[in-house]
Amino acid sequence: MALTIAAICAMLGAALPDALAHNGGSLGGVSVANVPTVPNVPNVPTVPNVPDEQTVPIVPNVALRVVSRNAPEAGNGLLTTASRVDIEVAHGPVALIHGWWWQTDSPGPASRPVVMLLHGCGGMLNRKGQPDARTLRYAALLLERGWHVLAVDSFSARGTRQICTRRRDELPAVDQTMRRDDVTAAISWLGRQDRADPSRIALVGWSNGGSTVLEYTHQPQKFRAVEQGSLGGAQATGAVAPGSIPVVAPGLRLAAAFYPGCASRLRRGYEPALPVLLLLGLSDDWTPAQPCLELASQHVTVHGWEQAYHGFDGDAPLRFRTDIRTGIRPEGVHHGSNPAAGERARSILLAALERAFGTTALNP
Repeated sequence: MALTIAAICAMLGAALPDALAHNGGSLGGVSVANVPTVPNVPNVPTVPNVPDEQTVPIVPNVALRVVSRNAPEAGNGLLTTASRVDIEVAHGPVALIHGWWWQTDSPGPASRPVVMLLHGCGGMLNRKGQPDARTLRYAALLLERGWHVLAVDSFSARGTRQICTRRRDELPAVDQTMRRDDVTAAISWLGRQDRADPSRIALVGWSNGGSTVLEYTHQPQKFRAVEQGSLGGAQATGAVAPGSIPVVAPGLRLAAAFYPGCASRLRRGYEPALPVLLLLGLSDDWTPAQPCLELASQHVTVHGWEQAYHGFDGDAPLRFRTDIRTGIRPEGVHHGSNPAAGERARSILLAALERAFGTTALNP
């Protein structure tokens, strides 16, 4: 059942934004919908921490094999390798951050689109110092489409494991200015990779990384270029110098964010320099959906699902985390999967990427 934005705002106890009310609760380019979801979970377990999701053992700096769950055979082109890479930065306390670089081996042109992954406040590594289950799942999913993947690790080289459990009044060890500059440095690094197509790049971020997507794409001085359609066919003009924020990377085609924190960006205004896709859990009590719904515009498409909480696209069971005090209630937040919503969100993301890159799974 599709939900209008008016219905969602009513469900969240919010007034319908004036910008939507004049148009009967809908806006061109905006789509907020839901899918059949699991019933509310009674007696959700309360735990001080959520265990790591199941991970695949990986050794840093050694070739990594990732096989899609849907096609485990090694001979079908989905078997690929990845390596940890160093990305030079000119901001913050370190000179290098790390990334994990997967290059697809599927048949097709040598130069391929690249999807850059931006982790959440928990970081992208598990307790063994290896990419976590979510990173591996999305890497396999994107590689299956014939796209390269760069997962940017903003934490480990800076000696930070996670910033989720900080106090509400505590500044994060790695802030959005650093993370936004990390995107710039990573795009510069991609510009020097022979197999990467610098004219077809996309950003995908989760939670804190989703907020980085919003911060990076808010560049109002380039807004006119989106309206004129110049970004879609832009060609790379060379590497972007680390430490400087470009107006927009020439080849950046799409940015997507899962359950980002939108309140700060809404308060300060948001004018994205390229198409943005927001994928939300309407029951999220950590980064609530309402401010993100109000960002909906001609260039911001929003999808949300009922009974979906923070982390709805992962594998972790729904739990109430009492160690998180930065949500809407001081007692804690819900975190965990909604399989139906997660599957639908991934389908929407892949379709949006194919449109942005001008590709299909068979023609990268």
